[in-house]
Amino acid sequence: LLLLLLLLLLLLLLLLLFHPASAGIMGSDLDVRIMGSPRRKAPCSMRKPTKLSLWPPFSPDLIRNSACFMYLLQPVPCDTLQGGHHRLRLCNNAGVSMFVNPGGETGTDTFAFHQGGYTQLTDFLAQEFGYQLGKDLFAAPYDWRLTLPTLEESGQFEFIARRVEAAVRKNCGKKAIIIGHSMGTLVSLGLLQSPSFEKWR
Repeated sequence: LLLLLLLLLLLLLLLLLFHPASAGIMGSDLDVRIMGSPRRKAPCSMRKPTKLSLWPPFSPDLIRNSACFMYLLQPVPCDTLQGGHHRLRLCNNAGVSMFVNPGGETGTDTFAFHQGGYTQLTDFLAQEFGYQLGKDLFAAPYDWRLTLPTLEESGQFEFIARRVEAAVRKNCGKKAIIIGHSMGTLVSLGLLQSPSFEKWR
């Protein structure tokens, strides 16, 4: 069965025209801006706005203060009003803004992409099938902390869709095939199955 799956995977690779890829959990760099928190006991309230690399955590202060790291990293449930109805979703903690590093034109210019081993995949596709980063091979980073509905609400499905569209335009309208790894597979499926992107498919 494993050999059959590997053969099917190889066949798919041979048929691919170009590849936007979604990395797995922790495969995207996350930057954070701390604006200072109104909560008195927030573990990392700052007097002035501070921007840090949250993932990977390069700041020694962040590494030493695990309570602050978790406060910045972990989204919390929040109640929002949408269309006159209350809706529970995931938000950042008070005073925290999160940004996904887009990884440059190819989506691969991030520390997490390289450390996560995804360069082995891009190197394999380049060496074995002649694909070129930025021409017919791209990555699509996303905020791996969030649920699929929150990714859609926060505009990250839209970001991935625009990246795929740009790749299609760059390749004279040829169809795209998306490769996902781990959570990236769920994110790709979430985008493709979303009613909001039915016409886009």
